[in-house]
Amino acid sequence: MLFRPLKALESKGRFQALLQVGVWVLCAGFSTGAHAAESSGSDAAWRRLLHHEPDASSATGWRSAIHSDRFFLAGEVGRTDALAERDATWRAMHEPSDPEDPDAHAQCRFPARKLWLEQHMGLQTPKVNCPQWSKWTRGHGIRSVSVVLATGYLGNPASYYGHTLLKLNPESSAPLTELQDLTINFGAIDTQRDDPLSYIVKGVSGGYDGGFSSIEYYVHRSQYGEVELRDLWDYELNLQPHEVDLVTAHAWEVLGQRYTYFFFRRNCAYRMAELLEILDGIELIPRNRPWTVPQALLQHAMQGRRADGQPLVRNVRYLPSRQSRFHDGFRALSGNEQQLVRELVNRQLTLHDTPWIQQPLDTKRAVLDTVMDRELFMQERTDRKQQPSSALYAAALAERYRLPPGKRDTVDQPRTAPHEGRSPGLLEAGLLQDGRGQTGAMLRWRAAYYDPLDFDAGHVAQGGLTMMDVRTRLIRGKLSLDRAQLLAVESVNPDVSGLKGDRGESWRIRFGLEPVLPGSEALVARMEGDWGVGRQLSPSVFVSGLVGGAAQSAREGSGLGFTRLTLSAAWQITPSWRTRWALETRHPVDARTSQVQIASTQWRWRIHRQADMRIETDHILKHPDRAVVRLGLGWYH
Repeated sequence: MLFRPLKALESKGRFQALLQVGVWVLCAGFSTGAHAAESSGSDAAWRRLLHHEPDASSATGWRSAIHSDRFFLAGEVGRTDALAERDATWRAMHEPSDPEDPDAHAQCRFPARKLWLEQHMGLQTPKVNCPQWSKWTRGHGIRSVSVVLATGYLGNPASYYGHTLLKLNPESSAPLTELQDLTINFGAIDTQRDDPLSYIVKGVSGGYDGGFSSIEYYVHRSQYGEVELRDLWDYELNLQPHEVDLVTAHAWEVLGQRYTYFFFRRNCAYRMAELLEILDGIELIPRNRPWTVPQALLQHAMQGRRADGQPLVRNVRYLPSRQSRFHDGFRALSGNEQQLVRELVNRQLTLHDTPWIQQPLDTKRAVLDTVMDRELFMQERTDRKQQPSSALYAAALAERYRLPPGKRDTVDQPRTAPHEGRSPGLLEAGLLQDGRGQTGAMLRWRAAYYDPLDFDAGHVAQGGLTMMDVRTRLIRGKLSLDRAQLLAVESVNPDVSGLKGDRGESWRIRFGLEPVLPGSEALVARMEGDWGVGRQLSPSVFVSGLVGGAAQSAREGSGLGFTRLTLSAAWQITPSWRTRWALETRHPVDARTSQVQIASTQWRWRIHRQADMRIETDHILKHPDRAVVRLGLGWYH
């Protein structure tokens, strides 16, 4: 087998021939040496590039989370054997390129593997032209990587916890705007035909494939910020150029590859963190819980440090939604300016009337900008496909152009960044008094996420999203289940301005086991649903009214359900104190009982970012002496 390199020694220069022999020997002997080297294919860094996960059913103890055949150069064995896949990768890197299809070469398909082999093994591969890879990276001009969080959206089960994506930021000198930056997104595939219930069941049980896709940033800015009215947070990472290159290259490798999608654990936040964890020393995925929440990823990122001790995050930016811009602008106006906005919108005042003409220049700028924000906000809520066409928008825009140049004075609304929020889980212990005056102990565990008293950064204000909220009680030595909510969602879109179209719709759904009535030991399986409106009376006071009902299993004469009206008020007394009062009027269906009115109060005092104290009361108005009272200390984990 040595005749070919020896022949080369005779016909070529000595140095060139020796170089060719060296390359041939390395290629021929690579497999043998590789299996003896613990520092290469079996290394954790290489397994991360293959997305290998522990698997007891595999002979190697590992199996790739990716199940697309085209991701493995060693065939089926590459799914479980990192060494075999590395050997196959090395050989493929040295194969000649096809002039008719250069992008099919292994170096073009797996640029991160190529970088890893060069950086970790000191080996060089022949240069191959990769037109598509070069075009996608804007001529290899990516300078940094950002993690972008779209805050929670309760209109879609897939976005309850928020959504994360990666943004690849090019050189500042690039002739493109930020809206044209590349983004990497992960989500479930082929879900359009399924109803929400089927989506949840299949998403939780792994019934969908998931995958990465790439699209320009403006699509997400439009969908999240303008259509779904979700705020965005941009966390630019503090990575070295070679680390940016490796993350970018690996993102290219996994585009279009198929995974199994799991709503709670291996979701968008988990897979985005995996792309970053290919870098040595970076750990973003919480290892001690069965779910991955996007907010937790950002908290880990802010706490993380590079190997040189520098922070992992370089910069944090807030990008408000269309609704937030309108509401913030309206709140920043003076009382007189807010009244001018109302009169213009309600057609009680025109831009040709004397009261408007006499307004100061700064007032005109502020009012016109708010009116245009409102019209654009309304346009998104009514017909997103058309350009703003209202006469008021056109008149306000023309008037704004006629004013002398000047920047509007704004007051930045305080915003708490998602990483500054608390952890999603809650463990609460305390004392209670039941409806018969007996005292005992209680223990509550909530898997996730927030309720109308502890909503935090990145959550829907005044809303709630809780899953697996279980409460038990111990009275006179008897342990019993007090409540078990599987899911509770409360969506709020507060009316801030009082203008037409800004009427805040609110809705609520709950599923689980609940007491028949406050103080009752009997539990019923209950499904609840309500719809109504909410109004932000002031920055600290929110009120709502909901109508709805419930279907339930009949027990103790409770009937199969009830209709109801619920009035509630929430008050932010101080940054640490919140309270909520509610009055619920139930009209039983097919029951032996008559109308019931239930009053409840909730108080929460935030002791620490990760701890609080709560006081809750529930009682039937006809029996105020049978109130249920709970006092608990909670720890978020």
